[in-house]
Amino acid sequence: MRTTPRPRTARSLSAPLATLLVLLAGCGPDNTGPVVPPPPPPQVQSVTILPSNPTLSVGDRVTLTAEFRDQNGATMSGLVPTWTSGSTSIATVTSNGSSATVTALSAGSVSILASVNGVTGSATLSVAGPASPTPVATVRCTPPVVTLAVGASASLQATAYDATGNVLPGRPTTWSASPAGVVTIGNGTVTAFAPGSATVTATIDGRSGSCAVTVPTQQQQFTLAITNQLIATVQVSVQGQSIGTLPAQSTRQATIASAPGVEVTFEVVEPRLGNRVLGDRMSGRWSLVAPTGTVTLTIDNRIGDQWYFAPVVTNLSGTSLLMAVNFGLQSENRCQCTVPVGGQRVFLGYYRLWSNSVVHAFANGSDYTGPYRYFYSFANQIPRGSGVLDFTFPIFP
Repeated sequence: MRTTPRPRTARSLSAPLATLLVLLAGCGPDNTGPVVPPPPPPQVQSVTILPSNPTLSVGDRVTLTAEFRDQNGATMSGLVPTWTSGSTSIATVTSNGSSATVTALSAGSVSILASVNGVTGSATLSVAGPASPTPVATVRCTPPVVTLAVGASASLQATAYDATGNVLPGRPTTWSASPAGVVTIGNGTVTAFAPGSATVTATIDGRSGSCAVTVPTQQQQFTLAITNQLIATVQVSVQGQSIGTLPAQSTRQATIASAPGVEVTFEVVEPRLGNRVLGDRMSGRWSLVAPTGTVTLTIDNRIGDQWYFAPVVTNLSGTSLLMAVNFGLQSENRCQCTVPVGGQRVFLGYYRLWSNSVVHAFANGSDYTGPYRYFYSFANQIPRGSGVLDFTFPIFP
């Protein structure tokens, strides 16, 4: 009779086998070593402002930039600091993110701060005050001598100069007059109040200059009648004081204080082309001795022995003309004046007249080179009075 063997169970494993299994289990990976933590996030360690020591003058501006670094020295971006000024009376600061605009207001030194996450950087701003003005060395009052009738006024000018004689413009002037009661003075205008003599003083930055004003006891007057025959306006002055302008071809009268000697002068107001004055300077004078009643004077194109003429140009040539008067002569005037196509009787100013005076026309843009047309031998055709002579250019140069 056969018997079936009974199966073995785990409980019946032999001791050597169990020991082997335990040893094999102990050969797995070793998970008992140290754990390394992740690195800490970057934190702002320092704030640097560039430039660190700017220097400005009052009214200037500068842009400052904040630079940020973490605990490892690496540059950080995307941070917006808080910008402040240590003294807003010296400089103000306007934030533009990581940069700022600083405006200098007054002289001094101030710290500009940029703070972020509790870390602050600073720059020292130095502000220089305005430069000291050039000292005034002398003051001149003009005209130096003035004669006025009671109730009349005149304009005085005060000019400041430095030690080398250069004019110092824009300096405020303080006016005074002594003794009181003869004249009054305000903003450079002196007015005669009573007969006598007075000194008007102009003071600029502690320096003074003076003008002498005389108000005669018995002031006689005369009537000055001036006729201007020219086609240009003239400026008329009496005793160095302007009495106004006299329009072209007109007559004006003025009541003038008489004196033992009265100087009447005039100067032609030349036409202008941009900043360029056209024509030759034309002026004259009369010396009147104790004038009374009505004195009649005439301004024309003859001053002493010198004649003047006014070329009036009509352009029918079909091209713009560049004009010159007395071209090639000692009194040559390349006026740079042009007469446009179709220009009718264009006035170019007054010029000295000589027996060989000429009027030239070049093509505009030629700079006085190349072909030209000209008029000559016309000196005996210039009449006394306006001195006007017409020149017509029908042909291209």
